[in-house]
Amino acid sequence: MEKAKILEKIGQCWNDVNVNPDGASHIQPNDKVTFYKLSIQEKPRSEITNSSWNEVVNDYSNIIILNRDTRNDTELMCRNENLRDATDDVCDVISEWHTRLLYQYNVTSYESDRVNTIKELMDGSIDPNTHLRIEQACEFLGGITFNELIALGVYKLRRNQKVHKMKWSTQDIAFNRLDIASIVMTRDCKKAIEKCIKVVYK
Repeated sequence: MEKAKILEKIGQCWNDVNVNPDGASHIQPNDKVTFYKLSIQEKPRSEITNSSWNEVVNDYSNIIILNRDTRNDTELMCRNENLRDATDDVCDVISEWHTRLLYQYNVTSYESDRVNTIKELMDGSIDPNTHLRIEQACEFLGGITFNELIALGVYKLRRNQKVHKMKWSTQDIAFNRLDIASIVMTRDCKKAIEKCIKVVYK
């Protein structure tokens, strides 16, 4: 038997709560719900008896609008906004790691061989000596391979916009953002970003 459609407004989007494996059981007592068949009034879930709640949820003709209690909830954006935001956050990690790579490369270079940008560094990588020094700097900064370094660059180029986000304080948040953004990147790129996060947020 099909159940009621439960929608939740997050940011500018309406997300389908039913696609969550927990569905209606994921709704917390302080979340406010609006029934559009039995009653057009908003009330805390805790004020609705379980039998009334189950009756409404199990009726396919009902639509339930969820206004989640967000005091302890960090998800304030719809899934597409969240993906875009997570992609920006992951690119912040890459930018920070690139800054460290440039420093590490330049600290072991003669002044005339120093570079200011990742593009300059990668353009010079056709020289075997430069290529080797780039690999050594990458190894020092988390064990990133040259192929992973290229994957990072390709990912940032595809994103095609600059990122200006506040820095995070924990690896956990960075890994969470990577998990969201990783659905649109290669495995090598994700693996490389994981290494970047460990260096940037150690």
